[in-house]
Amino acid sequence: MHGRVLATLLAIAMPLGAFADRGAFSLDAGGIVAGVRADPAIGSGDAVAGTVAGVTLGTRYALTNRLELTGTADWFAAAPFYNDDTTIVTENGTFRGQMQSRVSRYSAKIGAQYVRGLTWRIRAGAEIGWTRTTSERLDLVDVTGAVPRSFGLGLGSRTTDHLVVVGLAGVEWAISDHVSLAITPRVEFPFGGGLMAMTVPLTVAYSWYML
Repeated sequence: MHGRVLATLLAIAMPLGAFADRGAFSLDAGGIVAGVRADPAIGSGDAVAGTVAGVTLGTRYALTNRLELTGTADWFAAAPFYNDDTTIVTENGTFRGQMQSRVSRYSAKIGAQYVRGLTWRIRAGAEIGWTRTTSERLDLVDVTGAVPRSFGLGLGSRTTDHLVVVGLAGVEWAISDHVSLAITPRVEFPFGGGLMAMTVPLTVAYSWYML
């Protein structure tokens, strides 16, 4: 009797198959928040830490029961950033103040990750790809007076592209044979400058079993 009860509880608690099954193809989608550290888009000055939020989409294919190939695309909505003590040199002179801007970014990456578990899965891996950062409404502002005053330099906007390497580790919960939830923090390291970011995506996935 006790054996039957235990078997019933296990059947309820665990899905019939493992998401790490070889041949599984998964689509991921969800929200993402990133803590970033950004230098002034123009000139030199203090780096500033800030937060941006957006959406993430991804695909996964299980080559084996433990190894998945991944593809990820992230988009972050524009958020305000304020870099103090920024200096800009122009033909009209040297200007120093607070650089104000709105920063957005998006990226695309491919990689691989190791997975282990059934109902609860541990994931760890790495990705490499490309990221584009756009700084808009650039304005150098004199904030030393009682009323902030723009220098009126007409800085416009600036876009930069960088290669990026990502390390990731997280946990996934298999709600059913085909649906799962995951939280997978990532650390992004851009080559040649750009935004260094700590991102935290919360995603839902649907999986198909190809084999």
